[in-house]
Amino acid sequence: FEFSSNWEELEKNTINVNVNKKIKISPNQNLTISKMSLNDLASTIYGNLDNKEYEDYYLIGTDDKGNQGLYRMTNYGDTETVFEESRNNTKYKGISPDAKTVTLELYVNKEEKNSTTYKKYETGIEDTYGEGEGRVYESDEDPLDLYSPVEGKIEIKLK
Repeated sequence: FEFSSNWEELEKNTINVNVNKKIKISPNQNLTISKMSLNDLASTIYGNLDNKEYEDYYLIGTDDKGNQGLYRMTNYGDTETVFEESRNNTKYKGISPDAKTVTLELYVNKEEKNSTTYKKYETGIEDTYGEGEGRVYESDEDPLDLYSPVEGKIEIKLK
């Protein structure tokens, strides 16, 4: 297998959309989606969580062509929360770069005992860190089997 790409061409074909829409997770927690970036190779969603205690969240994006993308929260820092598209699961093929809209739905863990939690710790001069538990999924297993959607979806216009 060999792969090559022209970085300038890929950057030129990347869609960046400013969003600024909220998804209510709980009475004390909202996820504000600030930006979505999409090209032929990857898709990333950026945002912020209101408080700094986190669970392991997923976003499902469904485009106007019926394609679905699975986004896993990969960064939960002070300044930005990042969801990166996971193409490891055969059920989710990814959002089409030709799509005009994508609808996002947030999923949270159904069972608290299975949740992965992260907490910010102040360590003085050193950086902060998080701790958590995880689970490895088989390629044909849907990680969302343990998750349920929160109420409310948001639509993003890509074009």
